[in-house]
Amino acid sequence: MSSGAASLNDMEHMPLMPVTAYGASKAALNYIVRKIHFENQGVCSWVLSPGWVRTEMGNHGAEVVGMER
Repeated sequence: MSSGAASLNDMEHMPLMPVTAYGASKAALNYIVRKIHFENQGVCSWVLSPGWVRTEMGNHGAEVVGMER
């Protein structure tokens, strides 16, 4: 499961949130899954980003940027 926080392309358009370590870990996940896909013919692998989810962490992130839970 990935996250928008892992997007290098959209980083400047994301709300300013203290998610450096989280985003970096998700970017690493994206890299690993892509490598698995290209190095293993016959294996189909991909990451999904569900968008903002209503979890304890998601609610906290929403509050940090001034959004409602």
